[in-house]
Amino acid sequence: MNTFETLTEARNLIDQVINRNVGSIGHVDLPAEALASKQKLLRGLNTDREVFDIVNAINALAMANTDVIHVFVNFSGHVNRLQVYANPADTKYQASIPKQTLLAEDIRLNQENTFEQLLFVEGQLTELIIEAREEAEAKAEVTA
Repeated sequence: MNTFETLTEARNLIDQVINRNVGSIGHVDLPAEALASKQKLLRGLNTDREVFDIVNAINALAMANTDVIHVFVNFSGHVNRLQVYANPADTKYQASIPKQTLLAEDIRLNQENTFEQLLFVEGQLTELIIEAREEAEAKAEVTA
């Protein structure tokens, strides 16, 4: 399977997880007034819906793969910036121990190429997760 197929498969899995969990986080069962209020809040945004979808996908990847990689996603609203960075799952978070950073990206969400930047970060993150998962499976086979 080539990288494009792997990324496409990963995106499809993320979409399935997000769609499956929509009802469990209350979007489907919201009363009409709440949905109208939500629409009002989102109407004035200068950000494309696709940007939200990719940011949500990055968050889903971070949450679903904590066993093989630590992904940190930070949004700074006052500067409209998203930071994504990742460390190996065995990282020790102590000041005296140096950390290995696998990914460190800083994206301004109000730029023309935001969508492309986010897709790039999502792709990098997906590749890191695949590599980390394969490495974890190989270690498990060796110890079994």
